[in-house]
Amino acid sequence: MKHTKYFTLAVVAAAVFAFAQIAQGQTEGKLANMTAGTGSVRWDIAVSNAGGTLTITAPDGRVFRKAFRGGASPEINLSDKQFDSLPDGVYNYELRLTPVLTAAQKEALMKARGNDDDPESERAARKRPSIPAMSQSGSFAIVNGGIIGPGAIEGQRTASKPAGETTQPQPTRVSANTVQRLRNHRFSLLRT
Repeated sequence: MKHTKYFTLAVVAAAVFAFAQIAQGQTEGKLANMTAGTGSVRWDIAVSNAGGTLTITAPDGRVFRKAFRGGASPEINLSDKQFDSLPDGVYNYELRLTPVLTAAQKEALMKARGNDDDPESERAARKRPSIPAMSQSGSFAIVNGGIIGPGAIEGQRTASKPAGETTQPQPTRVSANTVQRLRNHRFSLLRT
């Protein structure tokens, strides 16, 4: 009896751990979580940054750019003047964040930059410190003037009925084969 309790506890703990790993894998590598409403899209930044740029490409080729400061979450509203009367279709976005640099990293960048009067060969040979790329891209759609984000689930439509009208349930027809199966099934239950 004691062993089954420990076994059950171990199975539950393993399941919780597995679900936590799956949830972490879904957000791994994402800089921001996109939330799409009917008339707006918002990116909630999940990493520290010093600002950035949101670039949106429309299906007709137009490009919209929106800069934002560190700590802010970029958002677009279809009610904004520049996003007024956008055509239906798939829109691609790219979110580029500026990393937060320490004073030592800024100084290393300045030293690596050198002077403009240095010879070309010396400037080319200079080792440049690497800055981590912080960008995320994806897409969303506009359909009939509403924004649909990735992973959206389409609701089931139901037919509307005029007020006061009710429908009577229709009798169902049961085949003889179904009746025979039920009868045999009941007899098999009685035998055991």
